[in-house]
Amino acid sequence: MSRLMVFLLALSTSLLSTLSLSAYAERDEGDSPFISTELNNLPYEREWVNTLRRESSTQFNPERLQLVHCDEVSGNCLFRSSLPQKGNDFAYGELRQAMQSAYRARMGASLPARFELVDISLLNWFTDAKELQLEKQYFRMNPEKGRFKHHAIYGALSSPNAYPETMKNWLEVLPSMGEISALEDDLGYLISTVNDKPQMVVVHCRAGHDRTGEVVAAFQMRYLGMSHREAFAKANATKGHPGKPLPINPLSRNGLMWYAYYLRDVMGISTVGDIE
Repeated sequence: MSRLMVFLLALSTSLLSTLSLSAYAERDEGDSPFISTELNNLPYEREWVNTLRRESSTQFNPERLQLVHCDEVSGNCLFRSSLPQKGNDFAYGELRQAMQSAYRARMGASLPARFELVDISLLNWFTDAKELQLEKQYFRMNPEKGRFKHHAIYGALSSPNAYPETMKNWLEVLPSMGEISALEDDLGYLISTVNDKPQMVVVHCRAGHDRTGEVVAAFQMRYLGMSHREAFAKANATKGHPGKPLPINPLSRNGLMWYAYYLRDVMGISTVGDIE
């Protein structure tokens, strides 16, 4: 097989897998989630589904909530969290209490008396349909509690380092490979924009670890001057089982690497540094 044929085959496989995952990020809530027979017939490896299912917890864990960053000018803050639900209820009170504790520990003061909660869910209709529906319904019925934004995150099936240098350099400029680029644009805008009252932005997946770790690490590289090595290490340091750090899964690791290459080589953010 010629080099050209190998290149085209690898390219088409990569694009198919990445675009296939991203295509369902904005499924309408009226759509029914995929059932198991549909999952078995997906035209790519099912390993990513198994990996996403590892985040099985549906109980809010306040120990997973962390204050990531507060903007000195706008007063807006970014938090990371596990799924803010308990049973079949959105854990609004527990979430606010955990935010208060994290803010006081970091800032030495109470949360602003008036703020807007922005709940950014990374859940998807493949594995999280019930929880995602509950979350969207809560804010539809209680708009005074805050606002809801949905951006499903899947990571990437393949590592950038699995490709020849010339192919990687071409693929990394594609928006679909970074996947989280639009979300990071949105996060940067939310955190930096001055409003009548500060915005407290909470980003979460299920366990508050893999997908959330990827998104937060990407934010830290893009907006806080953190290197890929440091951001990746922080993502891996989040506690999983009691007392034990749990590395982010391969999908999230790969997605973060693609975005790191995009930031460094396309956007010219040199602080990203070496990408391993």
